[in-house]
Amino acid sequence: MISPEKVLKLPSLWDLTVMPKALNDVIPVLDRLLVDHGSAESIEVDLSGVERLDSAGLAGLIELQRRAGARGSRLRWHAIPENLQELVLVYGLSAWFAEASPAKPDLAKSIPANPNPSEPNEHGGQCGLA
Repeated sequence: MISPEKVLKLPSLWDLTVMPKALNDVIPVLDRLLVDHGSAESIEVDLSGVERLDSAGLAGLIELQRRAGARGSRLRWHAIPENLQELVLVYGLSAWFAEASPAKPDLAKSIPANPNPSEPNEHGGQCGLA
């Protein structure tokens, strides 16, 4: 279990209606967590309070993951909403969310991992983003 000091809790709205402001508000918090806890440790991102999330929100999550990766850290996703699981599946981004716990554990099987993110998965999507 990760201590509360290493948890980034996202707001209830994480979609096009609040982007990019919501992302710009969260980035400094993530940066502080990364500095305070070092790059070797993972930061948990709590999505349990997220009520609305769309593809713009998904892009924001990927940006957070990129920022953590640039500092040698990784994000662990907690309480992934069902609609995010569906977006991850449709866009073939399961490699970006490999360390995830779904809001409903029985849905975890619905997001197959793509062993080679640079090649299309069985749904036609690719994980490798430039």
